[in-house]
Amino acid sequence: MKKRVLAIIAGLFSLTGILMAQSYADVVIEYNSAVRCLNNQAYDSAFIYLNNTLSMSDVVGAEAAEMEKSSKEQLVYANYSQAYTFEKRKKYSEAIPYYEESIRLSEEYEVKEETAGKAKRKLVSTSMRAGQAEYSAKEYEAALAHYSKVLAMAPSVYQAHQGKGLVYEKLDQIDDMLGEFAIAKKKAAEKGDEKVLSAINAKINSYYHGLIDEELMMIDPEEADYSFLADNANVNATKALEEYQKNNDPKDLEQAEMWKATATKYVENEKRLQEQLDSGLIVDAILENIYEENEDNPYDEGESKVSEKPKRRAKIEEILGDTGFLEF
Repeated sequence: MKKRVLAIIAGLFSLTGILMAQSYADVVIEYNSAVRCLNNQAYDSAFIYLNNTLSMSDVVGAEAAEMEKSSKEQLVYANYSQAYTFEKRKKYSEAIPYYEESIRLSEEYEVKEETAGKAKRKLVSTSMRAGQAEYSAKEYEAALAHYSKVLAMAPSVYQAHQGKGLVYEKLDQIDDMLGEFAIAKKKAAEKGDEKVLSAINAKINSYYHGLIDEELMMIDPEEADYSFLADNANVNATKALEEYQKNNDPKDLEQAEMWKATATKYVENEKRLQEQLDSGLIVDAILENIYEENEDNPYDEGESKVSEKPKRRAKIEEILGDTGFLEF
């Protein structure tokens, strides 16, 4: 019976260790253990000691009130420090929950507002970096979630719209891509951010160049059907005109006029190539540069011999002609 009573008492002490804390000195010892862990950057252990200190302070009462406040402040700081450590190691997704916890505890305990302010700023930038890291790792849904979080916290960060546009391009959601890019471009233009504008235009160019290049590869070499290029140019002209009507930007009107002229040129070149195919001057429409002017036949008039000029596939940049492809 005596052994059973002793076992029960021992169990109570092991399960409710804080009952042993009956003095301010016990609280101080637990708090000092937390500080040592913080100094050694052993944050997980520090969290345990600090939470124990809070529980023990409740038992001790008013005498430990100052120690309780210090523990709350240190919890805010410890979460911030843990987040910052992960961030420096480029483990951005792991840093985010600790920045969020630092902010939450600061608001709950009404302490360390300055630290919480830094955590809020860090949370935005770290979420952006997390989005970029997930994008590079081809984790597109995760990247999208991070960019959306950034915009929820800081709608003015137009780079997050740019990031979402890149993700949507990978997910082949082109309308969403163009929508996000349009928002990013508008805000970047307001800030005079030429770097972002150029990057977005380059990505749009690259996407549409790739589509046209794929279609070129599918053309029958014995045909001169480039009508799809004219159709694309007309579509681009229409989109540019719509942008002009919305924003009244003269550059959009210039783009619309340029694409209309480009569409007309494609039609003219298609006719020329068809005539050359029919006459035997060329044997492969794909290998001809459709922007080159007709060269004089180096052979006497009436001679049916075909030029022996080495043929090459037209570069897509030559086909499109203008580096400002779809810049509106």
